[in-house]
Amino acid sequence: VRPPSAPQGFFYAPTILADLPDTARIVREEQFGPALPVLSYETVDEAVERANDSEYGLGASVWGANVAEATGVAARLQAGSIWINNHLGSGLDIDAPFGGVKESGIGKENGGKLAFKAFCDEKYLYAPFPL
Repeated sequence: VRPPSAPQGFFYAPTILADLPDTARIVREEQFGPALPVLSYETVDEAVERANDSEYGLGASVWGANVAEATGVAARLQAGSIWINNHLGSGLDIDAPFGGVKESGIGKENGGKLAFKAFCDEKYLYAPFPL
């Protein structure tokens, strides 16, 4: 239903999708619209495994009453940006690197030297001393 204040043109109402298989396109691919798949799980390990079973990894959020536990779960996720009990609500810090992993981008934007390093291959040279 289009709100009366919405301009004419394309409109997709915010939508929650439930009871989808992991193979559903909206589950497998990144969404950039007002649709959110909600998936149930039995264990945190299962949830992490299923979340990482994707060729994409732009952003993720972990929600929980215990922030320390949520942070531990977040550390296991394969995503470029991860929020705890939030998702883009606090915006993006211009000083923090932004970008995805896997097929969600190459390198990072912003973040000063950290962003620059994402475009480089490091090389370590081991030489006998003294030179």
